[in-house]
Amino acid sequence: MLSAVFVGLARLHTPEAPQFAQLGVVVGIFLGTAGWIIGHELTIRANRKKHTFDLITEFLLKSSVRANDLTAIHKRRKEIVARFQSENIPPPARFSTALGHFDGPSDETVLSLDRQLNFFDFVSASIQAGDIDGPLAKRMLSRILAKLYADEEEYIQHWQRQDREIWCELSWLYARWRTPTDPTPKPL
Repeated sequence: MLSAVFVGLARLHTPEAPQFAQLGVVVGIFLGTAGWIIGHELTIRANRKKHTFDLITEFLLKSSVRANDLTAIHKRRKEIVARFQSENIPPPARFSTALGHFDGPSDETVLSLDRQLNFFDFVSASIQAGDIDGPLAKRMLSRILAKLYADEEEYIQHWQRQDREIWCELSWLYARWRTPTDPTPKPL
């Protein structure tokens, strides 16, 4: 709007003040471009927040895969606890410890756990790249990540000892979002 005013003023130039016409054109073009850039940046920011919200909502509420994963993990935990209780042994605090092995990719529970960790690794990489809104993701996912990482730290570190790149973004995100009440990650 303001740029149109300056361009209009440029048309009113008189022979006594030709520089006013040139200045009006330059200022009008500058303001038009600045308005376009600012509007575009605001749209990108709004889209980033919407994408973050949609991604997390899908993960938390609508994902049948996540529901199936959590069901498989919960069912396996109940089986492990029952087995330990039948032998009068207290069950281990960490689920991955109770699995007893980490290299069995055919185990559905291990695959379920991998999918959960991969999701948070993806979220972390997206935050680092600026593709999703970090503060919004933190508000919605930090407690879930803290519990998952604390419960499965032994499993994560098992794979990171073999290849440091495995879930490295996940570890970065946990260290960044960790609160004083969360366990401190153990060194590899």
